[in-house]
Amino acid sequence: MASKSPSSMSSLRSMQSMRRGVAYVLGGGGGGGGGGGRLYLQPSGLVNGFPWPLLRGPAFLPTLLASGSDSGLVPLAPDGSSDPTAAEMADVVERYYEVLDENNQGVIGMGENDTGATFAGIGEPTFRLDEICDAARIIHERRHGVPLRLVTTMLPADVGGADDVAQRIADARISDVTINLCAENPKAFQTCTDALVEQYTLENPNEAKHAVPVPTDAFANICALIEALSTRGVAVECCAVEAPGASTANTRALAEALGATSFRTRSYHP
Repeated sequence: MASKSPSSMSSLRSMQSMRRGVAYVLGGGGGGGGGGGRLYLQPSGLVNGFPWPLLRGPAFLPTLLASGSDSGLVPLAPDGSSDPTAAEMADVVERYYEVLDENNQGVIGMGENDTGATFAGIGEPTFRLDEICDAARIIHERRHGVPLRLVTTMLPADVGGADDVAQRIADARISDVTINLCAENPKAFQTCTDALVEQYTLENPNEAKHAVPVPTDAFANICALIEALSTRGVAVECCAVEAPGASTANTRALAEALGATSFRTRSYHP
């Protein structure tokens, strides 16, 4: 049976048992039946040094959080204490699709407009890679055709090497991975992340004390992950922010050389 496609925030609002912050919907212009947005699952509140939305400029995260009443996006605890379990994330997806079924908000044809679910959030999802992979297996046991995507910025130091991580993602049948590629070389990456860690620490000292330090080999690992995923048949999209001084052309060249299947630039919000 083809799965249904997420169509609106109203489906999330109808799920009274869902904890706030576990799931949210972004984008109202396409993808699903009924013209709604994409379903996102937020696996963790932990961050490597800083929340990834800071890459998009100081005004982006406040704007994103201000949309929470419409999207359902609220931060999880910065120490990881409110991170959802695999079963909780899988149950959200199942109930969400059930609500769509109940409201006759279905897909067409063979499910080509099913946008599925994306593991993403304010924190770094791969802190909970085990839970993500377990949730993916449960989701696919219930609804075989649900497309799943993962968004990451940098791998935590203790999650494993790029080859191991890529194999786990492929084994869990997560078909697409979006990688926020901060820069085109190690020096630019270090400059970018150092500045964002400093900004986060100054502006959010209570939350920043829970941040995990940026791994010393973060740039090398994220580059290795792009290559490892590509060789395993996972579609890799790389994104770069059009920030002042950034060379998105060089970042694109790096992404393509490593095997990324697509590249996208994102706007900067000063």
